[in-house]
Amino acid sequence: MTDKKKIIFFMPNLLGGGTERVASRLSFLFEQEGYNVTFLVYEKTVAYAHAGNIISMNLPGTKNCLNKFLKQFLRFYYLRKILKDVQPWAVLSFLEGPNMLNVLCSKRAIISIRNVIPLNYSTILQRIIIKLFYNKASCLIVNSNYLAEELSTRYSIRKSRIKTIYNPIDVEYITESAKEKLQKNLFPFCTNPYFIAIGSMTKQKNYISLLRCFSFFLTKNSKYNLLILGEGHLRPKIEATVKQLGLEKKVLLPGFVDNPFPALSQSSMFILPSLHEGFPNVLAEALALNIPCLSADCHSGPREILLKDYSLNQLQNTFEETPYGVLAPIPTALDKVLLSESEIIFTKAMHHCINEKWEPGYPMIKKRFNSFKIFLEYSDAVCRVTEGVK
Repeated sequence: MTDKKKIIFFMPNLLGGGTERVASRLSFLFEQEGYNVTFLVYEKTVAYAHAGNIISMNLPGTKNCLNKFLKQFLRFYYLRKILKDVQPWAVLSFLEGPNMLNVLCSKRAIISIRNVIPLNYSTILQRIIIKLFYNKASCLIVNSNYLAEELSTRYSIRKSRIKTIYNPIDVEYITESAKEKLQKNLFPFCTNPYFIAIGSMTKQKNYISLLRCFSFFLTKNSKYNLLILGEGHLRPKIEATVKQLGLEKKVLLPGFVDNPFPALSQSSMFILPSLHEGFPNVLAEALALNIPCLSADCHSGPREILLKDYSLNQLQNTFEETPYGVLAPIPTALDKVLLSESEIIFTKAMHHCINEKWEPGYPMIKKRFNSFKIFLEYSDAVCRVTEGVK
């Protein structure tokens, strides 16, 4: 007989990332409420603490197409065996590969869709796959209303199966972690006023355009430095851009930092220039530390976090004030030398954000994204799924 307290979290790994951090936090909350939590992962690579035990398939990702297909086939059989042995109350999967396998193998499949890009498939076959597999899930959890709208209107997923649940933000942990000392490699750079951006060095994070905007910003205000925390395959290109723009003394790229909150809490402004997001945790974390925020008005998340009443339409030719900072069009480079209109607007938004006074974000974040409140929404989704399975 299925144990009502057993739940499986199914994902590729527990490496450092926004999705993995959410799963880690949720595992503790489920365990605190009496659930028996098991993580099932492709590979046992762990960067975050987690509740419960962990089972590894020992089938890590690969770039080889033939091996990728073979490993997915093997994961399918591994998952079926685990479900037979464990007999969980429900399976909560994260990211595309595990989501597809979850739908195929489990009658109680809850799939979590974390980012807008996986929905932007261009081929007819891929669109059919999304419609076919996602409609078979018992529940689809998305972390923004924009994603919910995309699934419903663009891929004909039944609205009754879609549930928007924002990411949990542990404000107590963030504020306590922010009290720790800055890492030594951030001195003496962080003794001067600085802006901060946090995230992996990938195309999605749009750091090249940020550097171009910051260089233009310095022509009118040279007081500030820029600190970018994160690592990734675009580091050589980003370092080359820093050198090309003559920003070696104004920009610091220390890489991944275990605890970014001391540096975040002492910054003058947090900047999110991303091309796309799902729910940008770091934006909510900056607000929890009462840091003024400038965010690209990308799909999805920033608009829903920064504004209480909002439309899902993106900004085009101007920036917009929010109670906690500024939303601006995504800065997009169209020329190697000249700044585009969107980059100029984003730079103007930098000046505006740093020169104005904004409401503290902590009360809003604690009220809207409280960890236990978010857990209750997940728990409700789990209960509804299990009640619907005979």
